[in-house]
Amino acid sequence: MTMLVVGISGHIGSRVAARAAERGLPVVGLAREPAPHVEPFAKVHLGDARRADLGLPPETARELAAEVTSLVLTAGSFDLSLSLADAQARHIAPLRGALRFARDCPGLRTVVVVSSLLALGDTRERMRSDLVPGAARHRNFYEWAKLHGEQIARASGLPVDIVRAGHVVVSEPTEGRRGAPQALFELLRLMAAGWPLAVAGDNRYWCAPADFAADVVLDRAQHGTGGSSVWAVDPASPTNAEIFDLVNARYGLRVKRVRNAALARTVAAVLRPRWLDLPMNREVLDYCTAHWDLDLRCLTTLIAAGRLSPPPDRDYLVRSLDVEFERLRGQLP
Repeated sequence: MTMLVVGISGHIGSRVAARAAERGLPVVGLAREPAPHVEPFAKVHLGDARRADLGLPPETARELAAEVTSLVLTAGSFDLSLSLADAQARHIAPLRGALRFARDCPGLRTVVVVSSLLALGDTRERMRSDLVPGAARHRNFYEWAKLHGEQIARASGLPVDIVRAGHVVVSEPTEGRRGAPQALFELLRLMAAGWPLAVAGDNRYWCAPADFAADVVLDRAQHGTGGSSVWAVDPASPTNAEIFDLVNARYGLRVKRVRNAALARTVAAVLRPRWLDLPMNREVLDYCTAHWDLDLRCLTTLIAAGRLSPPPDRDYLVRSLDVEFERLRGQLP
């Protein structure tokens, strides 16, 4: 089994390569820029999935296609402010290119598309991992790109399995982390500034350490059925309120909360961080009151069968909060 990871330099791709190497699985990767942090685990080809033959020389592409038995697609970074054009260029175009390449792999057995729980958009129904809403309402083009990518992959005729991830938490500053904080961790800026945060009910913050998300991807790469869809979240993910309690206790803050549901939604809808001189992504506020009622049976079945080991505790979340808080210290007014 030779696994090709498209987007191997990213958070999930690099951890998939590392976990596969630990199991003795041969891995090759595609990245647009050099990825020295991945090279101990995989042979990395520099190319571009948006181009023919993944942007590789024809002979290299032919040799690679002949050996690949499993293809993992992790292209496209997390960005809630994407324009439609950027969503097409960063998510849809590389997905289409990788699927074209997959059709030329004679020994291909599985294709794993790493998606997001955000692909379902704003929905009130109980969410199975294979649910595709008939009329999804998306908050942004990132959500749209994830669902549209799933639909393209499913319609390709290839043996596609979907992994819908929550917030994949990177707990160490040495893991190649750069750029803006992800998902609701960006709210640390508001917390440290003393601004009230919208909290509605007992909404869970679905997250998972990078290694657990990588293990879910590897399980699908090795045992995928060509039609399954699985969550990659910690079954014991905390609620938003529990995270705020942790931040208060650990960093000595006094985070205020807007608990009335209607008022909370209004605050999240109208607040602009620039009013507070905060360098953060406004779109993340749309998720303060978002609610995801996940049906975890697809995941707990794999855990019960011994194929996956859930995170033993939430230390990964504490470590990640420490890293993010330290990064943000110099960025607040």
